[in-house]
Amino acid sequence: MASCTIVSSEDFASALVKFRVPFRGDKKNEDCLSRIILVIDRSGSMAGGPWKQVQAAVQAIDEMNQKLSRDANLEPIVITYNNTVSITNLASIAKTKADGSTDFVKVFQQVQKTVKEIGVDKRIVIMFMTDGCDSCNSPNAIIDAQTKLQMFFKKSNLNCVVHVIGYSKDHDLNMMNTLKSLGTTEGVYRYAEGSKGLDEKFRELFEFADLTVEFSIKLPNVQQPIKITGEMVDSDHIESECWLSLSENIKQPIEIAIGNNKYSVVPMLTEPDTMFILKSLSKRTSDVKTQKQLDQIQSELQQVKMFGSGVGGTKADRQLAMELRGELQTRLDALHSIMADIARGTLNQTAALAKMNDLRYADK
Repeated sequence: MASCTIVSSEDFASALVKFRVPFRGDKKNEDCLSRIILVIDRSGSMAGGPWKQVQAAVQAIDEMNQKLSRDANLEPIVITYNNTVSITNLASIAKTKADGSTDFVKVFQQVQKTVKEIGVDKRIVIMFMTDGCDSCNSPNAIIDAQTKLQMFFKKSNLNCVVHVIGYSKDHDLNMMNTLKSLGTTEGVYRYAEGSKGLDEKFRELFEFADLTVEFSIKLPNVQQPIKITGEMVDSDHIESECWLSLSENIKQPIEIAIGNNKYSVVPMLTEPDTMFILKSLSKRTSDVKTQKQLDQIQSELQQVKMFGSGVGGTKADRQLAMELRGELQTRLDALHSIMADIARGTLNQTAALAKMNDLRYADK
């Protein structure tokens, strides 16, 4: 049975909506599962430590994939590129060398060709990783290739998202932000400053993409359905948390559609608690742009009561709240460090924006 819980302040302007929906990732629901395309930079600037990190991450993904015993048509597709483009598989990355220059135009063309071969019925997740800038084409040629790819996604009525991993302080941040916006829904951007941690971000993003399932909801008196991304939490259910702006307390059923399955559920309204306050602060942290905004959130976090009835009734609830508070403080500490580096002039603009972008998606 599907369920929906709404936690909100009095005006419902920013409500935390939680869904739990029956779902089995079997043959019947195959079209709801994501087909993942890994697009990996193997140019010469990736040689050495960075490429070893990529190989380690891909090996871990390959082992994960083998344990799941997927059908061949659900296995990740791997595209590697330098000044040429190759279609390969996970196991072959261990034998692949990083060399040559970087040609984004060719890889955009290959992505379009590969997506055409998959077809429009699948949800397609593209994970694009690069450490630098195009060294083969003019800026206008790159923009033209990006536009053609985006128009292809749009005209084909594809359900597609592009996630991005940018590596090194010299990568093209504007291009990374453009890439994550190419799909029909905006993707996630992660940044690895040095080779250390590159494999971890790669694996994290793959796991995130691999477990996500998209479904739609229709709110009462709202014409257009809203797409929601959920996560498979066990073999029988997906769960999702999202922030929605609601005009009022919803007392009528919310319609949920996932694949060919439809559910109608009357939401349950609950009072704001410590977890809601912490998640609200975490949401605001994602939009921090100034030291003043950061200081305000830090001050509010210090005032959050971590003990008492408002935290939750069980030991597990309190432990979860403490963990969330710790994760949020870690993000705030990282933002304080970035702001300090900017003030001292020891961090260039690209690296600063990349780090802040990465923190925005760190809790995905």
